[in-house]
Amino acid sequence: MTTAALAWSDLEDYFSLTEKLQKKYAKDIQISVGFEVDYLPGFEREIKAFLDEYGARTQQNILSVHFMQGKENGLWCLDYTTADFVDGFSSLLQKPQQLYQMYLKLIYQSVTADLGQYRPQRIGHMSLIKKYQDYFKLPEFFDEANLNLIKKILDIIAAQKRELDFNTAGMYKPYCNDFYPGKQITELAVQRGIPFVFGSDAHGIDEVGRGYHLKNILAKP
Repeated sequence: MTTAALAWSDLEDYFSLTEKLQKKYAKDIQISVGFEVDYLPGFEREIKAFLDEYGARTQQNILSVHFMQGKENGLWCLDYTTADFVDGFSSLLQKPQQLYQMYLKLIYQSVTADLGQYRPQRIGHMSLIKKYQDYFKLPEFFDEANLNLIKKILDIIAAQKRELDFNTAGMYKPYCNDFYPGKQITELAVQRGIPFVFGSDAHGIDEVGRGYHLKNILAKP
């Protein structure tokens, strides 16, 4: 996979461009510079070192889980393709709540990891594990055990005064058809007063702001 991230050699060009745009449009729009930082278990030291080096130059960062252990204990991307998902996690497709729990445990690890003073403020798409829910006929709802784990995670996020990503990209994925983090997590987060930040997770110009009308969900009692 070569399209998922900036190359190390591109970082200074990224900062140069974004900082230039911040100055150019300062009177018209607020532009934040930052990263979506992958949480990879066992690489906490490297993630912290990256944030220690570049965090002071950023205004908004998101901490997300895109990879978890699959076949042969390798790290597999869980939102790349359905074929890749089967290849990595076929043994769990008949045990979907275990699949969900495996992902949620990584979310728990990510929010409790020591990533330093520049740890990302926002937690990304907490229900990404459901990206292919329609394709694999995965359960719509988390079971009681997973809900208890979700509540534990949200209690930590609330205590840390962090935010959640309200991400509309899933609405436009052919096998997801739902926003992230979904109804159950959203309701539990709202009960705890956890702030949400809208995002369209755009990977192209035509996707910017897509699904913005869904922000009204958060305004309902």
